[in-house]
Amino acid sequence: MRSDTTLVILAGGRSRRMGRDKAFLPYKGTTFLEYLIRRANGFFDRIIVSTGSREHTEQIRERLGEQSHVRLIADGYDSIGPMGGLMSVFEQTDVQRFVTIAVDIPEADMSVLMTLLQNVRDPLAALMFSADGNFVEACAAAYDRSAYALMKASFEQGSYSLRKALGRGHVRVLDQAALKSLCPGISQKTLCHSFRNVNTIEELHQLHHSSRIIPEILAPAGTQEAARAAVNAGCDAVYLGGQLFGARAFAGNFDQEALLKTLDHCHL
Repeated sequence: MRSDTTLVILAGGRSRRMGRDKAFLPYKGTTFLEYLIRRANGFFDRIIVSTGSREHTEQIRERLGEQSHVRLIADGYDSIGPMGGLMSVFEQTDVQRFVTIAVDIPEADMSVLMTLLQNVRDPLAALMFSADGNFVEACAAAYDRSAYALMKASFEQGSYSLRKALGRGHVRVLDQAALKSLCPGISQKTLCHSFRNVNTIEELHQLHHSSRIIPEILAPAGTQEAARAAVNAGCDAVYLGGQLFGARAFAGNFDQEALLKTLDHCHL
């Protein structure tokens, strides 16, 4: 854990498409919000949860209980999206920079978020990335305090878009190659899986399905007929032995010809 590292979890959205508060959606025995906090604990020394109304703040406080490193900050702006939450954090703290994650991205890769935080510095107001080469997620990005004045000016002009508020000259968007140079070993597949939003009930079901631990069925096969029966019955793999080596001394086992035929059948 590094000193002066802050993660802001954006949990004040209205969840119109989901139809229920996404912070409290069930996931892996807990909720989206608690799951994110648990995963972030090993990376960040301070976690701020940007909440909605006062009532919403109290609901989250009651759910989380007392956690010394977690602070709740209510969005002081009404219905302007994530920019209001970010401005509220800047206004109510002395944090120089922080990285954000939306509460509906529970599997966010914390090492990527930490990398963004470590590389956002003035004159950059924000550092973002694109997981798929097209969409840029402004709610999974690092922000320097210099971004506040730009957001405030945009707000006063009636524009609430983060990208428009920051402008091209103050934000850098990392492409996949640039991000990989900072996070060796990260793949596009991992990025797309880790940073996918859950906005609908259907997407929630897909997330639950993809996160299930499915046991593999490994079947013994002493003969060609047994191997074919196991594969046809739906097993994931078979184990077998040849006639000269193996622990299955009393099984029929396979000569070279039978072994090759069985391998061909299993690999179809």
